[in-house]
Amino acid sequence: MSTGHPDGDDRNAGGDEDGRDRDDGTDAWLLGVDAGLTSIKAALVAPDGEERAVAAAETPKTLPRPDHHEVDPETLWSTVAETIGRAIDEAPVHAGAIAAVGVAGHGHGLYALDADGEPAGPGIRSTDG
Repeated sequence: MSTGHPDGDDRNAGGDEDGRDRDDGTDAWLLGVDAGLTSIKAALVAPDGEERAVAAAETPKTLPRPDHHEVDPETLWSTVAETIGRAIDEAPVHAGAIAAVGVAGHGHGLYALDADGEPAGPGIRSTDG
């Protein structure tokens, strides 16, 4: 599983730069991702049920003209991936130990894809006028 770092940096093998040992993947951690209208959050929950790391970032958006609320899908995805990567870096966990991912997002937006599954244009947010 990728750490979420766009450059492919695998920072989750072995110990951390600060000397912390990471969970080696024998226990099942949970990752929750909330990509909301105002912020993106990623949280890691340890096998004992305790929240061990949370990372957050502002949800990227553009306002090309009054009452037009849009988001670039590539920027949105990279922000989500970077937020997940920061949560993994904060927790003493190897990405391979993440057994399940739960994702929630804002409702009533439009993110159209072309025939190749690529973004067809900017996403239109539900707050669009």
